[in-house]
Amino acid sequence: MNRFRMKPFHKTLILLAAPMGLGLSMPSCPGQDAIQQQMDSIQAKGIESEKKVQALSAQVASMDKDLTEARTLLAQVSQTVLEQKATLEQMSAGMKDLSEKVERSGKTAAGGKKKK
Repeated sequence: MNRFRMKPFHKTLILLAAPMGLGLSMPSCPGQDAIQQQMDSIQAKGIESEKKVQALSAQVASMDKDLTEARTLLAQVSQTVLEQKATLEQMSAGMKDLSEKVERSGKTAAGGKKKK
């Protein structure tokens, strides 16, 4: 009988390996197929969502580029408008001076005719 006696290590190994072997050899649980289908649909939705995020990221990058360009153009337009405003103010001041000179010369001419 001594020859059939097992060492404690072998007993522990058998006790650990037996449930694992039974678990692997048993058929799958009834809801496993449903869970697998749900996981597959979730993975497909995740891939689809990732594609949408990439498309949106590309749109945001494009819009950011357009916004930067618009800001640059707006700064240029603002500068041009300010320059035109200054030019118009100078022209207006010049026209006032010219009209004052015309009025003065008209008064002088009219005053000179009366004296004669």
